[in-house]
Amino acid sequence: MGERGKMLRQFHDAYGVPMRDMPTSDVPELERVLRARLVLEEALEFVEAMGCTAYASDFMGGPTRVGADVDVQIDPTRDMDLELAADALADTAYVVEGSAVQLGIDLDPVFAEVPVVDVA
Repeated sequence: MGERGKMLRQFHDAYGVPMRDMPTSDVPELERVLRARLVLEEALEFVEAMGCTAYASDFMGGPTRVGADVDVQIDPTRDMDLELAADALADTAYVVEGSAVQLGIDLDPVFAEVPVVDVA
């Protein structure tokens, strides 16, 4: 476990956030919803910091399920804020890795499975 993993476990321990040593999908609904909201919130903060806006609406203009097809566009009235982008990326990484700790998932071997693309 790396330094960030140790920090996450210390944080979880200090605040009573559940940690699991083995991967499991047996996670209470409240934990699942909280983790999903945290990841989405931090990702959207990054979108905003990049000077972009995310749009999701159905053809009637009402609420819709947000999925991978969400529309992200540059907002010409805003510039990118590199400091906020860095903060949002750190927060996103912390929330994502904290979610892995809560689900008992060791991300190192999972991350190693992401294919490397040779662009040369």
